[in-house]
Amino acid sequence: MNDYAEIWNTHSNAPALVLLSNGEVVDLSGTTRVTVNFGGSPVVIVDSSTSPTAFDWATTVEYPAGSGTNVNALHLKFGAEGLDVGQYPDCELAIYDAAHPNGLVFTSELKLKVREQHA
Repeated sequence: MNDYAEIWNTHSNAPALVLLSNGEVVDLSGTTRVTVNFGGSPVVIVDSSTSPTAFDWATTVEYPAGSGTNVNALHLKFGAEGLDVGQYPDCELAIYDAAHPNGLVFTSELKLKVREQHA
C-alpha cells in the first residue's frame, strides 16, 4: 500500500481497499468488526462497533480492474467521523472475525489522507 487513500470530511467518498495476503484476496465475509487506529495524541480510532456506518465490507468491487471478477473490499466511509485534516502514514487496520475475536492487525502501514470539503 504505497498511495494515500483520501477521506473527504462531510462527503460520501469511500475508498475501497482490496486486502491481500500472500497475493490472495482476503475473504471478508466472516468479518464481525473492523478498527482503524490513526495514532497520534490523543489516539484516534474509528471502530465499526461504535461507528457502524463508517465501514462497509459487504460491497464488492471488480478486482483486478477489467477482470470481471468481483471480490469483497473494505470501504472506508469516514466522511462523517470528524477526523482532523492531515496525512496519516502509519494507520493500523485490524480485522475481527470468529477465528480472531481479539482482532488481527492486518497492516500498520495503511496510509490515509483526510481532506476538508471545498466550499
